Amino acid sequence: MNFLHLILLCILSLITSYGFGQHIISGRIYQSNNPDRPLQGAQISVGNNRAISEADGTFYMGVANLPATLTFMHVSYNTKTLDLKNGDRLDDINVIMSEKYSSLDQIVVTAGRFPQRRRDIPQKMEVISEADINATTSLDMTDILKKNTTVNVIQYPGLLSGIGIRGFRPQFSGLNQRTLLLVNGRPAGATNMGFLDANNAERVEVLKGPASALYGSQAMGGVVNIITPQSTCDIGGRMNVSYGSFNTYIFSGKIGGDISRKFDFDVAASLYKRANNVSLGNGNLFRNLLLGADSAKQVYSIRRNGNLVDSIGYTPDTTGDGQIRPYTKYRYHTTGARLGYKITNNWRMDLSGSSFTAKNVESPGEIFKEDRDAGLKNVYRYSGDLTLSGNIQNHELMFRGYGSSERSDAIAIRNATGKLIDTPYIARRSGYSWRGFQAKDAMQIGEQKIIFGYDYNYAFGKLIIFPVPADKQRNEYTTAPNSSLVTHGIYTQAQLSFLERTLRVNPGVRFDNTTFNILETPGFSNTLKTGKQSNLFFSPSIAAQYDITKTLVVRGSIGRAFVTPDASNIAGTTILGKGTGKITMTNGNPDLKNESSWSQDIGLRFAKRGWYADVSYFATQVKDRITPKAAPPAQPTVVDGDNVTAITTYFNSDNSYIKGLEIIASYDFGILANHRYNLRPFLNLTRYFRYEDTKQNASSAVEKTIMNNIAKNNYLFGIDYTYKHLNAKLSSRYVSHRWDRNYNDALRPLIEYPPFMTMDFFVAYKLSPMHQLAFYLDNITDENYYEKRGYNLPGRNFRLKYTFEF
Repeated sequence: MNFLHLILLCILSLITSYGFGQHIISGRIYQSNNPDRPLQGAQISVGNNRAISEADGTFYMGVANLPATLTFMHVSYNTKTLDLKNGDRLDDINVIMSEKYSSLDQIVVTAGRFPQRRRDIPQKMEVISEADINATTSLDMTDILKKNTTVNVIQYPGLLSGIGIRGFRPQFSGLNQRTLLLVNGRPAGATNMGFLDANNAERVEVLKGPASALYGSQAMGGVVNIITPQSTCDIGGRMNVSYGSFNTYIFSGKIGGDISRKFDFDVAASLYKRANNVSLGNGNLFRNLLLGADSAKQVYSIRRNGNLVDSIGYTPDTTGDGQIRPYTKYRYHTTGARLGYKITNNWRMDLSGSSFTAKNVESPGEIFKEDRDAGLKNVYRYSGDLTLSGNIQNHELMFRGYGSSERSDAIAIRNATGKLIDTPYIARRSGYSWRGFQAKDAMQIGEQKIIFGYDYNYAFGKLIIFPVPADKQRNEYTTAPNSSLVTHGIYTQAQLSFLERTLRVNPGVRFDNTTFNILETPGFSNTLKTGKQSNLFFSPSIAAQYDITKTLVVRGSIGRAFVTPDASNIAGTTILGKGTGKITMTNGNPDLKNESSWSQDIGLRFAKRGWYADVSYFATQVKDRITPKAAPPAQPTVVDGDNVTAITTYFNSDNSYIKGLEIIASYDFGILANHRYNLRPFLNLTRYFRYEDTKQNASSAVEKTIMNNIAKNNYLFGIDYTYKHLNAKLSSRYVSHRWDRNYNDALRPLIEYPPFMTMDFFVAYKLSPMHQLAFYLDNITDENYYEKRGYNLPGRNFRLKYTFEF
């Protein structure tokens, strides 16, 4: 409670020190290149007071004394000042900001590993702004992503989740994933998105499509880049206090700015505590009345006359309706800090660090097992980097070293039969570590830019299983070998413009030398063949866009990507259900090949007078996609008295095909009223036309299998409204049928999830320039739904949030 008292004391002190007696200034900011379009995200400052312009360009702030000088700043627009004195009108100020054309001052996005305006990016790029983050009902970074862009998700109740982009299956563990996670352009050092700090995110950039030519391995489906604050102005910040359903408390805050002419800083911290268990949905309006989605289809592979054949059945999908879900309480805290030093006018150094700590996180296990496999876990994640950046003539240089570690301790509270044990103990410990170095030179030649770079990354993974408590005689063992992945990559990327900047071309190429090591592993439960495999991989790409008119743009890209197998895919062995009479086994395949892909996309973007639309068609062909397959053993098999019901092995598909369409569309009705308000219906959808693996069998016939955990249709839609100090948003998310493997069934059948739909509501009101109240209502219709079957997510819940800005 000392931490909570400290936060409350700080809030009271700040409120007292600032007071309320001020001159209130309000107005609206517009873009010079499009005077009908308001400018969101501009910073307005007077001394130590700051405000940010809203979606409709409005701003609202207090000034203690007049005369005063207002300063308007935006990353993509030239700074502007406005002098105000007694007698001037203060309640209807219109400001037009002129756009910068220096590439050094554009919005920072990942597409070219260098600042570019988002509208100049030839690839498909979506940006989740700080305003979007604040308007999202979320438990973690995965919630922010799935509610603001169309991604495929695997998510469990106890801080375990992952995403997939453009048809690549979501993952939440392992060194080799298909979606690359970055923080400020360097590897995030996290396998689980539940461990990434959403409180310290200024925005999130989502690059859809292959990016191995930029970042090397893992960037097959796309890149998620979390941008943290880098405050270099007067000191300011905010503090938040929230309370909500399930007796949930959230305290968070951040502060940053200039300490002196040479030093600047940012500090952020948060505490999340859910003191009660969650209740699952019981209303199910969408499930029962709109979707008719109360059962799941299962396809069993059974042996008849020595051949595998399919048998179809259905299972109810209403388990848990309205129930209180035990073992869903947890707490965590996060910290983030940055210290910057301006060495000269052209050079600076930044030291950053962050942490995520959660102890005794409750995990309910599968709902069908009635808490028999419930447990606890402790998780720890630490990350840091040191960056030196500066200019020498027409060269912009950056050197960065970084390191991260992630550890998860699973604590056993029950035995194999599901009975509570007297002494809980750490039964499983998984750990990963990363360290690396980046060097980059961006050379400006007239209007053209050429970027050269070198990346080094070392990643290590380890798993230990403890069969009994530490105070007893035990033999530690593991089901996955220790492994490391070492990468050296050199790349070059050009940002070229022609025809008076109406044609932009970004060609790039990268060479990677990756070495995958299977290391000596004490206690490995199977025969282990250690060794290493090195691969040279060439990743070319090219992307281009042409401005047909000032409002209509056509773009396209093509690129190659790759990923190496994970250690568990090659040499892992896992047995589930020991001592129950029936077990399932998973075995690695030492003959697996690297997975590689070619992807293309083409799109149109239109923006004019309140209208915005972006349409993209994408197609990917994957060679040697690594995928699991489960089947009953060819002959009856018994291991230590347990019957083996299914064996899962990994194999390379011959070819896999992914094709789909992405559409983003919105219209702001506020333009009809000269932007006195903002009323914007929006749609963001992804529809897959094809997502399947192909494999030629022994009889030369081609077998086709739909990819798991990919929804054919994924829709986000809703409406947001802003008027003066009021901001509201109603949003919905629809996810259609998905296939998966039912690990709850001893035969491990394929299972087709039914579709689901949820709806959220957010409203905020700014009481004054420094005080805001917000209300969040998540899952309005109280749906009992899941991202991973058996691990249902909370029903309807609310949160009330108070924000103090200074």
